[in-house]
Amino acid sequence: MNRAILIAVTVTAASMINIPAQAEGFDWGETCSSGEGEFEQYIAYYTDITVGEIPAGKANVEILLQSPEDVDVRLIDTETGHQIISWPNGNLNGAGQDCTIYHGVEYCYSGYNGDGTNLGHEWIRINGETNRALTMSAFGYRPGQATVNYSFDAPENCVDAGNGAFAQWIAQDMVVTVGDIPAGKSNIDISLKAQEGRDVDIQLFDGDTKIIAWDATGNHGLMHGPSQETIQYDGLQITYSGYNGRNGDWGQEDIRISGTLNRTLTMKVFGYQWGFADVDYAWGHGQVGDSCGGHTMRPAHPCQDDLVCKGTSLPTDLPGTCQAVDWCESQATAEADCANLLHVSTLGSWACENNTCSWASTAPEMPELTIDQLAANPTYWANEMVEISGTATVGAPMCTKMFCGPQNPCCNNCNATMVFRPENGSDITLTGLSCGGNECNYQDNCPFEDGAWVTIQGWVRVHTVGNTTFTRMEVTQSQNMETPACYVGGCSSQVCSANPNVVTTCEYLPEYACLEQSQCGNFGANGSCAWEVNPEYMGCLEAL
Repeated sequence: MNRAILIAVTVTAASMINIPAQAEGFDWGETCSSGEGEFEQYIAYYTDITVGEIPAGKANVEILLQSPEDVDVRLIDTETGHQIISWPNGNLNGAGQDCTIYHGVEYCYSGYNGDGTNLGHEWIRINGETNRALTMSAFGYRPGQATVNYSFDAPENCVDAGNGAFAQWIAQDMVVTVGDIPAGKSNIDISLKAQEGRDVDIQLFDGDTKIIAWDATGNHGLMHGPSQETIQYDGLQITYSGYNGRNGDWGQEDIRISGTLNRTLTMKVFGYQWGFADVDYAWGHGQVGDSCGGHTMRPAHPCQDDLVCKGTSLPTDLPGTCQAVDWCESQATAEADCANLLHVSTLGSWACENNTCSWASTAPEMPELTIDQLAANPTYWANEMVEISGTATVGAPMCTKMFCGPQNPCCNNCNATMVFRPENGSDITLTGLSCGGNECNYQDNCPFEDGAWVTIQGWVRVHTVGNTTFTRMEVTQSQNMETPACYVGGCSSQVCSANPNVVTTCEYLPEYACLEQSQCGNFGANGSCAWEVNPEYMGCLEAL
């Protein structure tokens, strides 16, 4: 394209991303803002005067109208005309304070006798987020001036998003200021398409800094080429289509800004030819359902906070969509969509139920044996998971060898593993069920009492030395006829077990802090001691 000499004449046009126009005296700010205000409103005699509009998407709205004269406030569903607060036909129409539910939102009203100080002092409260446009008016039984005080909160989990479009006149060989992009907006797309194929160039400025601009004198912006470019600028990722336009159309250019602006940027247009251009803009991309990831011509916007990009780990390199952390598309994609989530420590697989990831635990099919059956042929069951019910006994202890004087007769530390003791054959060691303490009390510090009847599930391991075969079970689940007491132990209080005297090394891990959101108790398999896997605990781990 031929780059003509730029004539530095600036014409101001309408702003692209404006604060919405406000009705009457209310100022509701931007989409996710909170605020308060006050204004004066004249109430005519025996006339219903519109005080203002209350938009959808505002939370916990409170309005107090104060007049020295007798005035009744009214609140109407703007779209349907339904009277929520109004005498005599509203849902709330009485003399005293009352509340009602309308389309899932609670509305409260002082009553037409006012707040108790004056007939003209009436209030409205909306508890929760407004879900429809509302019109507030006032009926004056006597004329007079009224003061309106109001306040509102930002909706919970609000995302500032919107879009707009307008036509912009572009003068030939002039720079036209299209509008400002205010600080606080995030993930912005702006597209300009000149009508009748006119040649125009987009420019983007940060104050006097040229981010996007071609200059005949060579004083170009950071991006100024004919084809698509992407740069990192002050924490933002900015992509420009290039001055040759999108898809070879000189009059169709676009800008994509990913991230949240911490200052106001200004978009301008230089017209190589005069004419009108259509400007389309949107902000707040990266919400649920928006595209993300994949190999696309224009880099995708990042997902908004608390959302992740799902679908990009599939075999095909297609864009994914922004979704909640535990969202899944279908059972066919469950393993990919749920792969980074935590789940309870049991065998199983991810399932997708109503587009939500859930861990489907699968109990392995296992034979139920007696102690003697396993002892009779351990090699047959080697590396198999089995279930055995029988009497658990404290095995032979391993103790330190110190001389214990009269002042400390139990000075030696001991540890013993519980065992199954068959009628014929050697003990079957129950790995994972151990007793610890000193030589006087180690038998009191076991997951089960000596001689308790227990049910054990675990893997059979066999080791032969010479003519002797040693058998052990790697215990995965255990159950006693009585629910064991549970104790918190370990150097960082990170262990929940039936052993009140657990001793560990003192390495600290960040996830230990999440145990404050859990509790130690009989939350494990078959009532064993474990930390409770509750939503608060899982949420803490996911945040890490």
